[in-house]
Amino acid sequence: MSLPLLQSDGSMPSQETDNLSQNVLNSGNSFPNSGMLSMIPNLKGSNANDFFQCLEKVGKLAGWNKEHLLTISEVKIEGPAKKYYDSSIKQNSELTYDAFKNFIVSHFADDQSFAIDFAKFSSAQQYEHESVRDFSVKVSLTKVFAMTLKKMRF
Repeated sequence: MSLPLLQSDGSMPSQETDNLSQNVLNSGNSFPNSGMLSMIPNLKGSNANDFFQCLEKVGKLAGWNKEHLLTISEVKIEGPAKKYYDSSIKQNSELTYDAFKNFIVSHFADDQSFAIDFAKFSSAQQYEHESVRDFSVKVSLTKVFAMTLKKMRF
């Protein structure tokens, strides 16, 4: 009896990953080191930067090209990232790995900046020796927060 292999994020490899590995092995196409797929976490959206960093490092070790990286990304995508991919990216017939990466990273970067802006806005306070002008400048720097809120209103 053998133990199941875990991915680098501790989760089990998805059925799609297993299917991709099997299809690549059966197709005879040159896809070196497909066994290294289990080292790559699933792309959920919130982990976009970590996902692409891991994918590119493993890909370099495995000898994968940009076409391989795009295929792996499309297979490893799930959750909010999958919804965004299905609704906005999938229909692009000339999609490249670099374009895919840029779409995902830029789309999910807003979540991180929103959290940072919210923290700055929430903690804004005028200190005892701070002039009103200095305080207003500090608060105006959180304008991005207000603009983000407007974008989120439905």
